[in-house]
Amino acid sequence: IAIFLAFATGMRLGEILALYKSDIDFSKNKITVNKQYQNNYYIEEDLTRTRRYEITKPKTESSIRTLPVPKKAMDKISKMLSSDTALPFQSVLLFCDDFGRGLERKILPRRLKQIEKELNIPHKGFHCIRHSYATRLFEEGVPPKTVQFLLGHSTMQPTMEIYTHVMETSEKIAEEKLNILFA
Repeated sequence: IAIFLAFATGMRLGEILALYKSDIDFSKNKITVNKQYQNNYYIEEDLTRTRRYEITKPKTESSIRTLPVPKKAMDKISKMLSSDTALPFQSVLLFCDDFGRGLERKILPRRLKQIEKELNIPHKGFHCIRHSYATRLFEEGVPPKTVQFLLGHSTMQPTMEIYTHVMETSEKIAEEKLNILFA
C-alpha cells in the first residue's frame, strides 16, 4: 500500500514513512505532508557512530503541503487501517512494523525491486516513482506550477529541469494542433 501511495501522490520515501494516521483526511481524500523520516548519524563519546531513524521537519517549507489522493488509494488505506486491530501494538504511524515502530528505510525499496523483478521490469529505484507521478501529471496537462506544489519543490527550477522532456513532447503536440487549426 505504501508503494501504491507513492505512485498515487509522488511523495518522497521519507514522507511516506513519516505519515501519521492523523495525517489522513478520509472525508476530503487528502493527506497532509509535514514531516520526514530520516536516517541520522551520531558520534558517541567513545567515537562510535550510531544510526537512529527519526521523524523530523522537512528540509524546506514548501515540502509541507496537503495532497489530493485518488479514492482508490484512500480505500486501500482505509481497508488496511480497519484490519489494523490485529497488531499487538498500536502506533500513530501509518506504516509501521508489528511493534508500532517506524519501518526501516530499505524495506520499501527492496519490496519495489522484488515487484519489478517479478514483473520483469528493469529496476529504476524508489525515487523514480516520483518522476513517474510528475510525468503523468504533465502528460495529462496539469500546469507546471501545480506539479511544483504537489512535489513540494521550493522553486520551479527543479521541476522544469527534471521534466523538460515531457514539456518538449507537449510543445510538439501543440505545434501539430496549431498546424491543423491553421491548415
